[in-house]
Amino acid sequence: MNPVLAFGVPGGQEWILIVVIVVLLFGASKLPELARSAGSALGEFKSARYEAEKEYERVKKETTEDIEEETTGDIEEGAEDSEEKVGEGEEEPEPVEE
Repeated sequence: MNPVLAFGVPGGQEWILIVVIVVLLFGASKLPELARSAGSALGEFKSARYEAEKEYERVKKETTEDIEEETTGDIEEGAEDSEEKVGEGEEEPEPVEE
């Protein structure tokens, strides 16, 4: 078992202790600055995630369109080949009965 997960999620008393330790380490004057930098980092992360999702959707759409074009082209070519063969006087194959 992972030793970090062995303790579980901190409860109410643990969070209070963590906040007190942070205030003692950094001081009350540094906390707003730390919160601002954490907020801007979170904003940059969200922006980067949005851009990555947008790029993923664009590539997915292009790939799907390319696949559809190739598939449609193959089907149309197959239909043209069949029409040419029938038009040349060749008989259509009879269905095989089992």
